[in-house]
Amino acid sequence: MDESDRGIQSTVDWSSPEAATAPLAAGPAPQPQVAARYQLVDELGRGGMAVVMVAIDRQLERRVALKLVRPDRLSAAERARLLREARVMAQLRHPNVVTIFDVDELDGQVAVAMELIDGGSLRRYLAVRAPSPSAIVEVLTGAGRGLAAAHAAGLVHRDFKPDNVLIDRHDVARVADFGLARPVGARGAEPSSATSSAAPTELEVTGLGVVVGTPAYMAPELLVGGDATPASDQFAFAVTLAEALSGTRPFAATTVEARRAERDRPPMLDGIGPGWLRAIVARGLAPDPSARFATMEQLLAALARDPARRRRRAIAGGAVVVAVVAAGVIGTRVAARAPGAAETCAAAALPMAGTWDPARREVLAAALGRSTAPYAPTVTRTVLDALDRYGAELVAAEQRACVLDTAGAQSREVANRRRACLARSRNQLGTVVDRLLGADDAMIARAGQAVGELQPIANCESLEALVRAEIVPADPERAARAAALQATVDRARIDVRIGRARIALPMLTAAVEQARALDHGPTLADALSALGAAEEALDQLAVAEAHQREAILVAQASGHDLIVGRTAAFLALDLGRLQDRLREAEPWSRLAVATAQRLGNPPSLESFAQFALSVTARELDQLDVSEQAGRRALAVAEAAGYDGPRRAELHNALGNTARRRGDFATAAREYRAGRALTAAAWGETHPALGSYDNNLAVIAISDGDPATAVGHMRTALANGQALRGGAGGGARIATMRTSLSFALDMAGDPVAARAEISAAVEAIRAAFGPVHPRTALTYVMAARIALGAGRLDDADAALVAATAALSQVAPSPGDGRALIEALDGIVALHRGQIALAQRRLAAALASAPPTQTDARGFAALGLAELARGQRQWSAAREQARAARAAFAISDGPRSPLAAQAMLEEGIATIASGDATAGATLIDQALVVVGDNPRFARVVAVAKAARAR
Repeated sequence: MDESDRGIQSTVDWSSPEAATAPLAAGPAPQPQVAARYQLVDELGRGGMAVVMVAIDRQLERRVALKLVRPDRLSAAERARLLREARVMAQLRHPNVVTIFDVDELDGQVAVAMELIDGGSLRRYLAVRAPSPSAIVEVLTGAGRGLAAAHAAGLVHRDFKPDNVLIDRHDVARVADFGLARPVGARGAEPSSATSSAAPTELEVTGLGVVVGTPAYMAPELLVGGDATPASDQFAFAVTLAEALSGTRPFAATTVEARRAERDRPPMLDGIGPGWLRAIVARGLAPDPSARFATMEQLLAALARDPARRRRRAIAGGAVVVAVVAAGVIGTRVAARAPGAAETCAAAALPMAGTWDPARREVLAAALGRSTAPYAPTVTRTVLDALDRYGAELVAAEQRACVLDTAGAQSREVANRRRACLARSRNQLGTVVDRLLGADDAMIARAGQAVGELQPIANCESLEALVRAEIVPADPERAARAAALQATVDRARIDVRIGRARIALPMLTAAVEQARALDHGPTLADALSALGAAEEALDQLAVAEAHQREAILVAQASGHDLIVGRTAAFLALDLGRLQDRLREAEPWSRLAVATAQRLGNPPSLESFAQFALSVTARELDQLDVSEQAGRRALAVAEAAGYDGPRRAELHNALGNTARRRGDFATAAREYRAGRALTAAAWGETHPALGSYDNNLAVIAISDGDPATAVGHMRTALANGQALRGGAGGGARIATMRTSLSFALDMAGDPVAARAEISAAVEAIRAAFGPVHPRTALTYVMAARIALGAGRLDDADAALVAATAALSQVAPSPGDGRALIEALDGIVALHRGQIALAQRRLAAALASAPPTQTDARGFAALGLAELARGQRQWSAAREQARAARAAFAISDGPRSPLAAQAMLEEGIATIASGDATAGATLIDQALVVVGDNPRFARVVAVAKAARAR
């Protein structure tokens, strides 16, 4: 065995005094399947039921701690329970929980592959380090977070104690062995006399999952066979905390029988102080579970409210004011945790010379002020204010980091990572300023987005983020190379945000190759994710998707969860919004949300992940999920103080969900709220308002005003082209052209509508190819426009192309197949092919789910017209009403298509003998489409019916 393997601790501290009392047994010999999957390197320890080995997982090529459970110690039911719970635990990823990588039954032997932790148990930590009470509370708070995460996942630990808490080399507590232990010879649903005197390390597990843990740490309810709950875990946590603080357990007994006998005796807490801390421990040890804290989170929150610490902060805050120059902002107050720490760290607040000092601020203000763009003054003010705030936050964070370091309040590894993270923020800030100094009008339009690319300072002050999200190579030379690559990637990301993706692309391509050579997963994942973003901005969607998928896999393998979550959200949005591959998009949005939860929901990731979920759920017609996710994203963004434009995008998404419900009033409010936030930050003439103008065009159509909608859409298209750097194509511009063509069609301008949709088809085919859902939908719009103009051959050709575009695509919600069938039926109807029209329209109505309101609307409208031609007035009236209801949801109750359906209903109502009601319907519809040539044919029929 290589000497570097010596001394590595497993997920069970086998050398602890209590573990040593467990009877040793011959470990299970490696079975063929075990040997095939794992290369066993060295034994870490063994007990009566299992042996734990250092092993190499041949499939995933990584070192693990492999627990092999003896088959002869488990019944079939117990084996099934163990496998089931281990698999649930494998889904739980948290910085304070030992990760289970895999669990399987190999040749009848349960094998659990776990993270290999390079540290000892909490018991060893206490004995060797003799930490201060505050350090003990801090370490156990981390362990408590692990317990809380398990409880949130629906799991109970069952045997929390110092031996099942590992302290890794970063002094981070990691909770191990969630419900995976099993006693020697334990059976039955109740503790028996045979087992009541068992050694303290043994467990009993009932067939119902009731657990009796190590007796010294057991909650009173478990002593009599009660259910294991989060409250019983809390009791064991309180025992552990009391033991760590005082050196003595609050209950002397070590067997089930003796613990039962002392159930009514109060715990011994004499060695625990101060009083506020003793009170917390006492509440956690309450005999009645309902008298304990409601959750582990509440207990941890109480531990965080150290009155002495608050007093020290108040005194230090009143006495020590450190002035710093950062973007012209007078700095911050820092609480000293050691005498002289604040004074010593005053130099940590570097004046950012050459990055963001007052002189550089003045130069940037002058450079931005030279722009002739009408939105430049507002953008300049907003950007300078944002950079001021970021600079001040960065300086304050650098001071706090220095105080912590000087006071010895953080490990050397954490201190190094914190400094590296803050240095990255400083470099990003400098890059943004550098780029904006040479900005043209198009780049100034994107200046706010560039500022939004700066990493949140909070990332550098979160212990969880530092330990898990920014993984730095241990070797100093490789760490320096990784940092240099990271700086290159950051610069390129900012270039992409300000519209310089073509310049960033070769930089990122080279960075990816260098990261591969460095063989450092987190650096490679970051570079791949940034490369995918650049390619996506250039409409290179296939290679962008490939690089984003690879980035997620690499980041998952290397534990870089921030990249996993962010890239998964990007990929979900790309697949859903740009490519209409909705069923593929949804799992990525779910992964983004789950990853954010695993990281403790940092606001920047949680808001983005919930936004992605909201978008994909809406497109899948999961409207309740969409609205809930959108509201959550907005609440997080507001609580975090995000700038107006970032909150505006969330209002926009909520508006789209409301519109999908047919709630156009709510949609209009959300769109206008988003537009107002963006205009306040970037000016009334800023190109980013184009997306809101696009949506307000939809509202105008829903109000029966397509002419106003055309104006909104032309403004939106011009703004979109300004943001995209010209009047060229691209998927986003093509989508806007498609929307404009629809507005022109509804306004009765078929020539202009045909020109816009032709340009959109060409651009979409170039971006996605002839076979793609997005290509199909664009052809469908071309068919709708041709049909409205009476060009049946053109409509037929477009529908054939749309069908071909879906020929190799799996069916998905909203892919247009039912709508194609409906439009085919209307073409057949207008050609006089009545039987064919009847079949196609009926098939479309049968195949379109209720959520596909446009398809149902056209199918019902065609059937109403067909019934009118056959003078089947009852059927015509029924189908016209169905069409009107469908178009009221898809386009709005006063939209031109809803008015067309209302005309059909009015005609059928008059023919059915109710002239007054029919005339009223026709009069209401004529207000919307009376002079519109697009609807001239049905208007003529309706007016004739009205006159009779």
